[in-house]
Amino acid sequence: MTALVAPALPLSVPLASTRFSSASIIALTVVAAGASACGRASIEPTTVRDSAGVAIVESHEHAWEASAAWSVDPVPILDLAATASGSTNDFFRVSNAIRRADGSIVVASRGSSTVSAYAPTGELLFSHGRAGDGPGEYRRLTSVAPYRGDSLVAFDYWQQRLTILDADGTHTRVTTMEVPGGRAYTLHPVTDGRFVLRVNAFDQLRDPIGRKRIPQPLLVIHADGTVGDTVAVAAGFETFFFDGGDAAIPFGRESFIGTRGDTVIVGDADHLGFREYTLDGQLQRIVRVPDFPL
Repeated sequence: MTALVAPALPLSVPLASTRFSSASIIALTVVAAGASACGRASIEPTTVRDSAGVAIVESHEHAWEASAAWSVDPVPILDLAATASGSTNDFFRVSNAIRRADGSIVVASRGSSTVSAYAPTGELLFSHGRAGDGPGEYRRLTSVAPYRGDSLVAFDYWQQRLTILDADGTHTRVTTMEVPGGRAYTLHPVTDGRFVLRVNAFDQLRDPIGRKRIPQPLLVIHADGTVGDTVAVAAGFETFFFDGGDAAIPFGRESFIGTRGDTVIVGDADHLGFREYTLDGQLQRIVRVPDFPL
């Protein structure tokens, strides 16, 4: 059982997620830049140049004074496991959690196959879902994210489908996705109602023996499941293949994907930085800390 705690943060970020938001990636880039700048002569903290129409942004040192550095209050502003008793406040295998514009918190729990929403003060607003294969049911609830207006979208990895919920948790649409040459891995909404789908492209592995990164094409997909263009190809996550299977590598590298409006953000964890693409696949910007391999 997990106690889901919301710390006092200076900005709104996902509360429990294995993925970085775009704001997290940017913060990480700047923090590491400060570390790499220690002992060097002072230079401009950030430089911007153009390369064939692509903006190259390089961060050389931290851009804040010591008094403005962020800190996390050790006392949480809300502990959902303590606001009530019962199954809706016992969290097991939380996939992720988000904070909505009205301050409410939505939690996707893979262990209970539920999407639950809580008021800013912790009271339960709704709990939707259960284990199963029917509409509004999940086998492996992977994530929940804000969708158009005040609706939500939940993604089920095992069933390869998305479920759109209205503001009170009622499911309004269920779409199964068929992706040629791979399986959908993560789902990221964009502002016009479409999604960016990260796909594990196992068929692109030419010699699947040894330490490999599984390529991950990023595809535009519509709410009805229609697959559109490829935005980019991420390096993917690292694993070790052997005859008969594969095994996770300790501290293996993994790509991180995010969306901001209609911009797709990709970080491959090979160097400290990320790339920004339009939905039609145009590389717009590269943000990085130079000479900082990971």
